[in-house]
Amino acid sequence: QSNDKQAIKIFNFSYPSGGTRGNITHPIIQWKNASGKTFAYNFSTKINCEFSQIYRLKSTGRNLYLLIGVEAGDGRCYQGVAYVIEIKGDYLLTDNPVFVNRPYLNLCNREYDFDVKTQILTCLLQDISRPNPLDYALNNQGKYSENKKANEALAKLIQDGFNDENTTFNLKFNGQKFIKKIKK
Repeated sequence: QSNDKQAIKIFNFSYPSGGTRGNITHPIIQWKNASGKTFAYNFSTKINCEFSQIYRLKSTGRNLYLLIGVEAGDGRCYQGVAYVIEIKGDYLLTDNPVFVNRPYLNLCNREYDFDVKTQILTCLLQDISRPNPLDYALNNQGKYSENKKANEALAKLIQDGFNDENTTFNLKFNGQKFIKKIKK
């Protein structure tokens, strides 16, 4: 649950798939508007993921939240998901292009850590991946994978974390989107 006036909560409901995927999770997001009225949204219409972390992003005039979770994809891919939503009064916006052209990163066998103070998202290699996590990120994301220029920009944003020597990458939230953290 978030600790602000939106009081965002996520309820995860799951059932066994009967296959190598294991459980399929349906997240439900609940929040309150300025007058305290409660709203809910079936987030599984956008993504199936067991979200366990909620972070408020620093953004002037916007109520942006980073959700972090995991979901089994199949026997080879345990999906790490970082998804940004926006609360606008009575509405939940789920299509903010904060990772180039997409509202989320969905990568195989990766885990995320977020530092609230620095607004830095770190992506760590959890396990050796098959399929290749960069290919998965670019080619298996529905409508977001259709834009070749956006795919190239996303690859440039996260590619440092996909070679043998560097298994992490860091992105900084600049108030509107995540950008590559410049190394000092």
